[in-house]
Amino acid sequence: MMRQVVDAYGDRVLLGEIYLPVDKLVTYYGSDEGAELHLPINLNLSWLAWEANTLIAAIETYDQQLPEHAWPIWLMSTHDSSRLATRAGDEGARVAAMLLMTLRGTPILYYGEEIGMHDAPVPPERARDPQGQRTIRSRDPERTPMQWDHSLQAGFTSGEPCLPIGPDYETVNVAALRDDPHSLLTLYRRLMSLRQNEPALVRGGSVPLPRQAPFMAYRRDSDNRRLLILLNLGPEPLTFNIADQGGQGRILLSTYLDREGEEVQEEVKFRGFEGVIWAL
Repeated sequence: MMRQVVDAYGDRVLLGEIYLPVDKLVTYYGSDEGAELHLPINLNLSWLAWEANTLIAAIETYDQQLPEHAWPIWLMSTHDSSRLATRAGDEGARVAAMLLMTLRGTPILYYGEEIGMHDAPVPPERARDPQGQRTIRSRDPERTPMQWDHSLQAGFTSGEPCLPIGPDYETVNVAALRDDPHSLLTLYRRLMSLRQNEPALVRGGSVPLPRQAPFMAYRRDSDNRRLLILLNLGPEPLTFNIADQGGQGRILLSTYLDREGEEVQEEVKFRGFEGVIWAL
């Protein structure tokens, strides 16, 4: 099916992207009697504008149409779609990391997402994508080489790479972010560690909570654990009343990586472009 897609900068509409509507996607799971694919890939979040109501609607539509025996799969960007940090911005990419790693289901990362790589400019003489040569939509900018360090060719190769290295490779690379306690790479590692140690994030149920753009909230529950995920997709500080969720607890993780263990009673206050995971 052909779909109109707003580009990463939101200022024009591109034609020709191929996607599978949710009502068709879920049929690939088969039925209880005749299961087919375990993880048919769900591309919807990789194409959508970075806006709370749009994302919420897509997440809920997918969840509601999944067969009872099916397991969700989530990803934010691919080799066919603009990179997450380009779509959501550097601050938004941190919130997106928390969203991806706390939704019920299996998360998938596209290479470079964990360090905040951006779409990179590709001059016409370096273009490789056949689609880009036929249409206005080239996929080369999101396919540039992984940025490992600040050396020549970003440590990707000692020769000439197939596509240009991103211009920000000297600061946006694995080596530069590996030991930074507040980097996006550290955030992804902390989120992965939290998933390993919190069964509610892997096998727990998911309960949507009242929210209003640019705010998202949902709960992940297991038998003896309740986690609240609060995501602010906008620049202004917000407050969320947690009285009806238990009223007190502590913050397990903030996207700013500076609030672990903070005790919270009645209200959670969080900054612009901040996500927090709160536990009873």
